[in-house]
Amino acid sequence: MKHTLDNIEKLTDENFLNLYKVIYKSKDKPIVFLVASRNKEISKLYARTKKLKANAVRGLPYFYKDNELFVITIKQFRYTVNDYIFECPAGLVEPNETEEQAIIREIEEEIGAKVKNIVLTESAGFTSVGLSDELVANFNVEVELINNQHLDEFEDIEIITLPFSEIPNFIKNNNLDLTTKMQYKNFYIEKLLEKYETKEKMI
Repeated sequence: MKHTLDNIEKLTDENFLNLYKVIYKSKDKPIVFLVASRNKEISKLYARTKKLKANAVRGLPYFYKDNELFVITIKQFRYTVNDYIFECPAGLVEPNETEEQAIIREIEEEIGAKVKNIVLTESAGFTSVGLSDELVANFNVEVELINNQHLDEFEDIEIITLPFSEIPNFIKNNNLDLTTKMQYKNFYIEKLLEKYETKEKMI
């Protein structure tokens, strides 16, 4: 079945999220979908550009103390679900800002930390392609905590510090969003492999 994009109509005009009506033709019949997008202009929708460019970023902060590895998560109130969710710090990429600049800014604002090292772990990918063209890039971010949060008025964020060994139980017993779960699992496996490889070299 071949689908031909016929028209896109913008239905809302908001700052952080907008709704679009996307109309396709298939066998001369219209197929209509509603798409939520971080983009404010029709011309910047993925359906138009076909460019995998992140409009949001997510970072897993970690640090070492006395040779022990710790990770940081945030407990944030999310208005969409009327509940507190454990997450990695995240936010939108502002105009004329790189992905790296965006995650550094978000880390500094949400957990009040200084970024020491940053590694891109996942380039821009769709988060919920059935309803949105949102594209998120993931980072691991080594930080130095200086306890100097700069939150927006609507943000309700608590900082949680976890020893590395507690990651599996924390994921199992708490309400995390799916992307954060996967990011923590990948980080846990990656660091375990690093330890194993280090021990192998020492033998």
